[in-house]
Amino acid sequence: MFLSKAIIFLSLATSTIASPTKRADLLQVQDYSQFQISDGVAGNALEEVSQKFPVAQFRANLAGVSENDLAILKAARETAEGAEADAGGFNDAIDQVGEDSDVVIAIQAQ
Repeated sequence: MFLSKAIIFLSLATSTIASPTKRADLLQVQDYSQFQISDGVAGNALEEVSQKFPVAQFRANLAGVSENDLAILKAARETAEGAEADAGGFNDAIDQVGEDSDVVIAIQAQ
């Protein structure tokens, strides 16, 4: 009798653990201007990203990331890369006005 109760309990516990968990949407689609951090204070990028995107929470439970959140993260990454590298983006702006001040300091300090 005890063995059959134990088997039933283990079966229920296993099915509960194996059942899919609810994947809540944590993100909303935003324009680049709403999630970009390039106009912030230098040195705070990781903190600013964690405020816009709960990356640590996603990494703690990768299986719990919803398809919607995954699509938003991919789109945000592609948009941010485009803002830097595409024609008319950050890299073009730097090329037009010259190198950034850190490079100037490095060159002058040689």
